[in-house]
Formats: sequence, structure tokens, C-alpha cells
Amino acid sequence: MSRVVVEIRGALDDKPFRQSFVLGEDVKTSWASAFGARGLNERSSDLFDVAAAVVRAERMHPGWRTANRPRTVTLQVPLRDPGAWAAGGASALGRALWILTGAQWVLVPSQRRRTLPLPHDVGSESRVNQVILFSGGLDSTSGAAAATSAAATTRLVSVYSREKTLQRELAAELGFEPPFQANVDFADLRRRATLTRSLLFLALGAVVAVSHGCTRLVQFENGILAHAVAPVPGIMMTRHAHPSFHRAMEALFQAVLGDRVLIANPFLMLTKRQCVENALKAWDDRDSLAKVLARTQTCWFHWSNHGHRGEKRPGQACGLCVPCIIRRTTPVASTFGQNLLAKKVRQDPGKSVMFLDLAAFLREVKLSRDGGGFYRLLDADSRVLVAAAGADLGDVRRLYTRFADEFAETFQLRWR
Repeated sequence: MSRVVVEIRGALDDKPFRQSFVLGEDVKTSWASAFGARGLNERSSDLFDVAAAVVRAERMHPGWRTANRPRTVTLQVPLRDPGAWAAGGASALGRALWILTGAQWVLVPSQRRRTLPLPHDVGSESRVNQVILFSGGLDSTSGAAAATSAAATTRLVSVYSREKTLQRELAAELGFEPPFQANVDFADLRRRATLTRSLLFLALGAVVAVSHGCTRLVQFENGILAHAVAPVPGIMMTRHAHPSFHRAMEALFQAVLGDRVLIANPFLMLTKRQCVENALKAWDDRDSLAKVLARTQTCWFHWSNHGHRGEKRPGQACGLCVPCIIRRTTPVASTFGQNLLAKKVRQDPGKSVMFLDLAAFLREVKLSRDGGGFYRLLDADSRVLVAAAGADLGDVRRLYTRFADEFAETFQLRWR
């Protein structure tokens, strides 16, 4: 038994929140596929266990999107090889999680009694040059579509809840073998959007890559959501594909796995419209690919019966959240619960608040004259992360300016 102890302190709490859970009982992982010929070892099993424990710890506490957001999280985790974490893995994990959540995470590793790797199946030896994270979203599907010429040496990797069949169907229609799929069941916890899910996704991609002896891990995410600049402080953007997060994860892989796994995002400096257009250009039959892309999922509230104050059916995009707004700027046909092109929706302050915040921010981007002017529009965290990533502010500003033009064209706006 591997019991994890969690202690969370919020900004306004007098007493810390303390709970515990058991890996393998309260967190159950099922692999729907076989790993590469090298399989899982003790270190790769520890990496996945820690990532799953992080996600469960976040889901246990309700305050991540409130005024009483957690400020420190301590995880006591029994591990098969705790030395790798004490030597640098814990600090790399803390850096990655600060980027994702804004909280300080402290991992306290201890020696686990049973040191066997996680139960898993091993496949036959096969040549894999790259692993692509494949969620079934528009960006990952567009990226895979543009990489079909390398399908024979590419392994798609997916984490699913309700998307298992969709992911397999999309992969088949693009000409790929079925993706490696994993499901993580958090038992008694209700479903909740998490800031740390990408830690689990990238950890899975890394351990699959290492099982194949592969060093290239690809996460396709358009540049607007990858840079994750909040248009106003009230909108909490996920930094699931931020370049600073990717560098922190590479350091974590090196420290814990002892293997170099490099993360690439070929879409980092592209708008979502450009991502889709690149995929369509790579295909002879654009119409068939357009139908595949139309089936992908994007919305923050996809499986909810509401989306930012707008009623909709579960399994439908809301049309009002930031990812839905960005998706609408692409040529992909989509069905939204609420139509921001309609005047009555646009004039509803409850339904259009994210749209109006984004429009106001993009207007200021258009008025900025250079990288310095763009820098002054960024929130404090974005300034720190842009500097840490070594980004050229002029290039990032041009990316957002291009998106502002696409946004204005889509929603029939004129910048003044």
C-alpha cells in the first residue's frame, strides 16, 4: 500500500487542509495499450504515480478558482526510488507546478516497501522516432494530420475519460495506429477541471517515449493558448503548454528518469487558424480532413450542461469560453451552444464577458507599437514566464496582432 499524505494551506486559512489517499485504490490507472519493448521501470512508475497524486491532490481542494486559492501544497509520497527526487526531481517538480498553479508545491519522498514497477504490458520492438500527445482536440488532431508522413514511426499517446472511442476513430481516419491510451480513475472525487492535468499527460508521454527509446515528445498547442496571456486578471488561463512549463518538465524527466526527453511544440508561434490551415495544406482531400477536424473537442465546459452562464447539452461546445472563442476564428465547422455572432448573445453581459475582455485586450495589442508596449499589457505572471522562456517580445506581439486581425474578421469588429 502506498499512502499519500496531502497538506494544503490557502491564503486565508488558519488551519491547513489535511487528507490522505492510497495509490492503487483511490487512484486507479488502466492502460488500454502496451508500452514499448523497454517497458516501465521503478523510476518511470514513480514519475507517473507522482503526477497522478498531484492531480488528485488538486481535485481534493475546492479553492483553486476562488479568492482562497492554495498557496502551499505538501505531498508526502512513498516512492520506489526516492533518491532521484531528492537529488533534483522534487525541485524540478515544484518549478513545473508553480507555473501551472501559482502555488508552492513541496514533495517529501520516502522509501516505498514494494518497489515493483506498475503492472503493464510490453509490446514488440518497434521503431518510434517521436511521441505525440493526442487528446482528440483540434490542435493535437491538426498536428497529427500534418505529420501523417511520419505515421509509421510515430506513437500517439492519449489520456481519456469519455474520449476513448473518439481518439481511436480520429487516429484511424488520419492513418495512425491506435494510440496508447490511459485512464486515471480518482474514485470518489467528482469530475472537475484541473490546472495540473497536463503534468499527468506529459509524464505519460515521457514514460511511453522512454519505453521505446525515443527522445522526442510533441505537444501541439496554438500559440495563443500556449503563451496563456490572461486578457484580464479575472480569467485564469491554463499554462499546460507554456514553453517555460515545457523546460521545467524536461528538467524533471532528466532528473527522475535519467533520460533526455525533449518537448517540442511546432505550433508555438501560430494562431489556431494557421494550425488548421497547415493541416489542410498537408492533405490532398481537404474536405475529408475538414470533417475529421469538425469532430474534435475544444470547450472548457464540453461535458457540462452549462458553459459560462449559457445553457447547453452535455457533449456540446458552449461557444462562450476562451477556447471556443478562439476555435471560432478557424475555418472548421463547429456547433456551439451559444452563438456570439448573434447580437442578443453579444449584448448579454453574463454570456459575453470573456468575449468582451478578450476583445478589449486585443484592441490594446493592436495599439501597442512594439515589444515593450506589448510587455506592459501582460499580467505579472506572464511577464515572469515570458522572460524565463527567453521569448522575443516582438515575435510574441506579432503573433497576438495576427490573432487580433483574425478575431476582428470573425466577429466583424473594427479596431479604433
